[in-house]
Amino acid sequence: MNWTMRCFGAAAAVGFAAIAIVVSADVVIRNLAIARIPWISEFTEYLLMVSTFLGAPWLLHAHGHVQVDILPRALSQSNARRLAVVANVAGLAITGLLFWRACLVTFDTWQLGSLVFKNLVFPEWYLLAPILICLGMCFLEFALRLTLKDYNQ
Repeated sequence: MNWTMRCFGAAAAVGFAAIAIVVSADVVIRNLAIARIPWISEFTEYLLMVSTFLGAPWLLHAHGHVQVDILPRALSQSNARRLAVVANVAGLAITGLLFWRACLVTFDTWQLGSLVFKNLVFPEWYLLAPILICLGMCFLEFALRLTLKDYNQ
């Protein structure tokens, strides 16, 4: 699981680096009046969304997300563990619900042949598939935390 999560983190990092490079290149190209590339803004918008979702499973696995620890520190160790279980159950339920909804929406857009019509034209499910995969990975991470003893706690 570690290797898989690292791949998600690396893919997110590559996406964010690509955004920085593409936006910088676009600024230079426009300011030098070399060319105008109309699809750059749209491309970076999509890449930002996809990269954010790709980073989510890795961040969750690495416990790199924002965590408020005032309450767990004030509790006994056993109650803090119970609170962690409650938080993981909530995370499992929320990601499960979002995953299910993403499945329905992705399938609908694929079945209907919905297209994104802007500067770039492509099937809409291309944007939804990474969301579906990443929500599934987050769901799996929460499930592993709850079912495997001492799993990455």
